[in-house]
Amino acid sequence: MATIIYSKSVSPRGNAKTRRQARRREAAIERDSLCGIIDAVFGAECKPAQGRVDKAIGTIEGKMKPARTEKVQPSAGQCLPNVAIYAAGHRKCENITCRGTQKFKGKSIPLI
Repeated sequence: MATIIYSKSVSPRGNAKTRRQARRREAAIERDSLCGIIDAVFGAECKPAQGRVDKAIGTIEGKMKPARTEKVQPSAGQCLPNVAIYAAGHRKCENITCRGTQKFKGKSIPLI
């Protein structure tokens, strides 16, 4: 973590802001020391910093990947196994009185 340096314009008597900054500075120093010990024990290594050119090349390679293929949507009959029950004029029972609609970009499109 970066070293925190404050200018001399901060009042020496200390207000809530400076006390909070001091607490956070101490916590950051302690956290960094613990992280260093843990990394030394487990042998973790940091990734090397990536340069500006490497980042630019990486974005170009990402754009050159093949395009995604479109997924084929199943027909309505596969999604709704009982679609014949809800079809208009083909109801065998009188207690089903519903009509399904699908919201799509602000429009209501009938499902059946």
